[in-house]
Amino acid sequence: MIVSLDKDFNQLQGWKYNFVKKERFYVTEEEGLLNFYKQFLEGDKIDNIIGVKGIGPKKAHKLLEGLTELEMYRKCAELLESEERATENGRLLYLRRKPDEIWNPPKEDPEEKEGSEAAEGV
Repeated sequence: MIVSLDKDFNQLQGWKYNFVKKERFYVTEEEGLLNFYKQFLEGDKIDNIIGVKGIGPKKAHKLLEGLTELEMYRKCAELLESEERATENGRLLYLRRKPDEIWNPPKEDPEEKEGSEAAEGV
């Protein structure tokens, strides 16, 4: 269990405890991924992460809910108006799970691409 007030930890799967609100909650892997990408858009003044003006937690959630990881990344890059900026935000926000790990944007699934090309008659 992670005991902290820092919302950055909500990108990690597992039990959390907010000792100020006296709330215990569980973050699933999917919720953690959504929380991670929401931070791209919301930004984080404490960590000097520049988000998108006018996007807070509720709007970020609405924009990203139900999307795949690749779709979330693409939506963030679109709203941040730059893949480079989206990648920088991801690398700054990502909490490493293994030593020397670095976050990289998700890659397009080759099977998904083949399926769309087949549907287009390519």
